[in-house]
Amino acid sequence: MKRYLSLIFLCSYFLTFSQSEFKKGVYKSLNEVKQNTPSSPWEYNLISKYKTLGQANSGGAGYVNGEALFYRISIKKKEARELGSIIGFCDGRKMYMTSKLVDPSRKSSLFSPIERVNDSVYVFNQYIETTGYGPSMNMVSGSTQFAATSTASETQYILDLNGSIKELTVDYMTELLQMNDELLEEFNQTKRKEKLLLLYLFKLLDDGKSN
Repeated sequence: MKRYLSLIFLCSYFLTFSQSEFKKGVYKSLNEVKQNTPSSPWEYNLISKYKTLGQANSGGAGYVNGEALFYRISIKKKEARELGSIIGFCDGRKMYMTSKLVDPSRKSSLFSPIERVNDSVYVFNQYIETTGYGPSMNMVSGSTQFAATSTASETQYILDLNGSIKELTVDYMTELLQMNDELLEEFNQTKRKEKLLLLYLFKLLDDGKSN
C-alpha cells in the first residue's frame, strides 16, 4: 500500500500545472497554493535570517556545520492575528514556503524560496530544530557531559501542486525509485545518499519524460 501511494504521488509529477508563476499575495492553505489563488494581498517586507546548523549544548559549547539563509515577514502582532496562520507568500518576485501552517509573527516562523523542478513540482528547505537531553562533548574541556542539547538542520521538502508536501528523505526516494530498477540499483550503491536526493529526483523525472 505504501509503495502504491508513492507511485500515485510520483505520477502526479508528470501532470501539467496551468500556471507556472505564482501570483503576488499571502497563501493560507496548500489548496490556495495549488490553485494559485492567494487570499490576502502582499503588503509586508522581508527579513533575511541566517540560522546556524549544527549542535549546541546548554553550556554553550558545540559544533557548527555552517549557516542557512531563511526569511521572515516583518509584521506587527496585531496584523499577524488578523492575518492568521499562513503556509507561504509571493512578494512578486519569488514564492516562499514553509512545511506547515505557521503564525507569521513568531520568530520561529521561517520561510525559504521554492525552486522549480517542473510545472507542477517544486522543492524548498525548512529549518528544523530539535531539543533533548543526553551526552554532549564539551569542545572547551574535551570531556563528555550530560546536558540539554539543541540540534538544527535543513530538511528538504517536495511541493507537488497536484498532491501534497512531502519530506524528501532517503527512504522516500527509495520508494519513488521502485518504478525504475536501473536508477534504484545506482541509488542503492551510492554513498552519502542524503546529499544526492535532489539529483536523483531530477534523474527520475527526466527518465519519465523520455519514456
